[in-house]
Amino acid sequence: MPPTAVAGKPLPLVLNLHGLTSNVSQQVAVSQFEPLAATEGFMVVTPQGLGNPAKWGFDNTPQNADLSFFNALLDQIEARGCVDTARVYSSGISNGGMMSTTLACQMGNRIAAIGLVSGIREPDNCTPPDTPMPIMVFWGTKDTVLPFYGGIGPGLTGEKPLVAPTAPPADLKGFAPVEQVVGEWVSHNGCGPDPTIFPVGDKVEERVFSGCTAGVQVRFYVITDAGHDWPGSKVMIGLNKPGDPYATVLGNTTDQVDATALVWAFFKGYALTS
Repeated sequence: MPPTAVAGKPLPLVLNLHGLTSNVSQQVAVSQFEPLAATEGFMVVTPQGLGNPAKWGFDNTPQNADLSFFNALLDQIEARGCVDTARVYSSGISNGGMMSTTLACQMGNRIAAIGLVSGIREPDNCTPPDTPMPIMVFWGTKDTVLPFYGGIGPGLTGEKPLVAPTAPPADLKGFAPVEQVVGEWVSHNGCGPDPTIFPVGDKVEERVFSGCTAGVQVRFYVITDAGHDWPGSKVMIGLNKPGDPYATVLGNTTDQVDATALVWAFFKGYALTS
């Protein structure tokens, strides 16, 4: 809860979802949503996925058991706190981004927008199927875990060499190229297929898809030479040094954009309508 919270004044809420094998403390440190929430006046909820390794069940179907968890979680928080139920959002990295996508599809009546970092799923089985969803996506072109060109990368499988693919693999293993999946969301949202492209520094470009249904947008940040990381995270930028075991797998983190600040600025533009 932000220190400025006032009884009786509903606050926006952001779900902050960690990646595979990660945990609450790591996600809090990497994303730094809490300090931003303290100044911007919104609530942050950072839940813990279970299992070994810790994970979210991101299967994009109504039968996904974690949907019951997230519905119950929101029910409990809304019963205990003063939540603006029209302004509940979800953001996450990797497995947490996939889970955020599933929440968007299966709980579109409760989630107003999503912010995805190195994790996305197709808009299959969305309920209802024609509900538009504002989406902001960040992806590094040298991601070795969930590669930009699809499939599962050597950072996750342990295969050598630890190099990001430069073309789609023969076996995508259920993970289509990121540009293709973003394109599917663009179509789902009724947006124009051709984005307006804005350069951001020398390593980042923002692709903005507009003309979408109900005024939503799809905003896609493509980060050249970056890996499987949270853009702008001071914790992850601190790992950008030769020989660091985490950086060896996760790759380089850009300091040219701040995903946390951009996601929140994006979220502020959207609310559910009855």
